[in-house]
Amino acid sequence: MWICDGGIKEVLVVALPLILSCGAHTVQTFIDRIFLTHYDAGAMSASMLAGLCNFCIVSFLMGLVTYTNTFVAQYGGAGRSERIGPSVWQGLYIAAISGLLGILTIYIAVPMFNFIGHAQQVRNFEIEYFRVMTFCILPSLLATAFSCFYSGRGQTMVVMWINTAACAINIVLDYVLIFGHWGFPRLGVTGAAVATVIAMYGSVVIYALMFFQKKYDVIFHTIRGWKPDFDLMKRLLRYGVPNGVNFMLDMINFTAFLAIIGKYDESVQSATSMVFSVNMIAFMPVVGMGMAVSIIVGKYLGMDRPANAVRSTWIGLSISVSFMTFISVLYVFCGNIFIKPFIDSSANENILLIAQISRKMLYFVAVYSIADAFAIVFSSVLKGAGDTRFVMNVSFVGGLVFMVIPAWIAVRLGFSYYVPWFAITVFIFALAVTFWLRFKGGKWKNMRVIEQHQAEIDEANPIKEIAHL
Repeated sequence: MWICDGGIKEVLVVALPLILSCGAHTVQTFIDRIFLTHYDAGAMSASMLAGLCNFCIVSFLMGLVTYTNTFVAQYGGAGRSERIGPSVWQGLYIAAISGLLGILTIYIAVPMFNFIGHAQQVRNFEIEYFRVMTFCILPSLLATAFSCFYSGRGQTMVVMWINTAACAINIVLDYVLIFGHWGFPRLGVTGAAVATVIAMYGSVVIYALMFFQKKYDVIFHTIRGWKPDFDLMKRLLRYGVPNGVNFMLDMINFTAFLAIIGKYDESVQSATSMVFSVNMIAFMPVVGMGMAVSIIVGKYLGMDRPANAVRSTWIGLSISVSFMTFISVLYVFCGNIFIKPFIDSSANENILLIAQISRKMLYFVAVYSIADAFAIVFSSVLKGAGDTRFVMNVSFVGGLVFMVIPAWIAVRLGFSYYVPWFAITVFIFALAVTFWLRFKGGKWKNMRVIEQHQAEIDEANPIKEIAHL
């Protein structure tokens, strides 16, 4: 179980760097939110919603480009290394075109946040943050495409170090630009967004310098494979679009949930933003494990060894559930540890009220966190196999029916903010059960996203091979 194919050692080797990478991003975002809370409580909640709105736009493209991982993993598992470079190039083309077009979303900032209709000061922060973050779409997509070359082949340490470096740069720039230290102007939410853009461009430069090395071109065709491959791109779109749509609809559902919650009052909105920021501590490492499971599943399906993929799934799930259980216990019994960083010694009455509401919301997070681990891992298996349409349909319909609509009804009828939080808990449990049943059904074991190799075709058709001879 430890050293066998798909065993604990392989899962940890692939997963730990991704978990640490996601953890670095979580720490960076968490510190960013703390800085903005000390700058202005409204700025923190505004950056949370504006960041989600920006990510709703980029999430479809991010999900599409990220699916390059599965192609790299399955080609690698099938021993067809020369197809890995061209796969990454198709992702880069999609990233470049869509990233440039994404900058145009700067023009929707004012009408979008006017429609959401939060308090004027919060609205100004939202517009300010969103406008700058539109310039982060291009580098985010390019960095994602480049990273698939390494993560899809299981070389996740490279991704970890580059992401960690980018997060460190982001944190330093946050401190400097939000508060105006070291002679720089005090930019507030604009400074937080500018820091993110600069750090992301830095990661793109590092990835590009490494990707274009000749040693990689010899094996993986990272340079000579630059030409558009329309058949390969068509398959990337076929499987990646549902993955992107799923990612986008998930973000839209959660953003709508946050926007609806904001209709209660500013304290409830800020508390919800604070709790979502805290929850990233538990959520993102499990996302890292899910990415690792998806990569390993893709690899072993490319090798036609689904039993190893099943073994890796259960190992990844066991680790994720253990971690989530530990975090849930901390949420229940030590919730103040997570809330305290948002409160300084001179905290006013409003901040203390927000903290009090946040501690109550953490109980809901503690309940659904374990189910979240099941949902993330099993959905990652399905996506690693190519079952992206099923994941897309379930996530969207479930989010709408169990989360967004109940939250809207609760606000309209004047129910307590506990009702929307109960709804999101039911939604995550429903996802966990549905994805587990799909996994148990086993249809995913026969799915592939890569084309059949000619040798496999000939082996499957021996009469044709004899005629050829």
